[in-house]
Amino acid sequence: MTVDFGIYHHSTKEESESLRKVIRQLFINAFMKIGIHKYREIRVLDVGCGLGFLSYVVADYFPRARVLGIDTFEDSSLPGSSIEKAKENMCKLKIDNRVTFKSLSVLDITPDLGYFDLVVSNLVLHNLGEKRFEAYEKISKVMDNNSFFINGDLFMGEFEKMFQIDMSRINKTFQLQYYDKIKLSSSIAYYLTVLKLKV
Repeated sequence: MTVDFGIYHHSTKEESESLRKVIRQLFINAFMKIGIHKYREIRVLDVGCGLGFLSYVVADYFPRARVLGIDTFEDSSLPGSSIEKAKENMCKLKIDNRVTFKSLSVLDITPDLGYFDLVVSNLVLHNLGEKRFEAYEKISKVMDNNSFFINGDLFMGEFEKMFQIDMSRINKTFQLQYYDKIKLSSSIAYYLTVLKLKV
């Protein structure tokens, strides 16, 4: 039973697997910090779910969670991605009864999806360029005052400065609870942010 979560662009299979191990631990650390009880029944939205890696991490950590993964399944950042492969991965992991997928862009999120206790995303928003700020707004529409948005993403160049600029641009909607950072190279860093709606 081999589960294939794909190869990230500009990466090898080994590098992708290595990065996923680090990302998994960062998300688990965040889950422990946010205070949602591990065995609570929660609704989770995985934005840009790809082949289901983060959906799996969530469902594995929260055994009573219901996860909806959304993606266009067409982005070049994860070659060979498809909703069928994502579903197949969940079947192999025996969590297909709690994880479902829908072909939907983050930019097309509407309140019709309902509210989620937790929204997660990994390596997605930076691919949207300036539209990532529209994506943040769309995500806020499916959260309530008790929801969390945990986002892992890349910042490049002067990454600390770029990260601070992004956080200042979303601070009318979101309040940064905390963040973690891993420097991947001299010009790229992975930031994991935990956000709540500003009330």
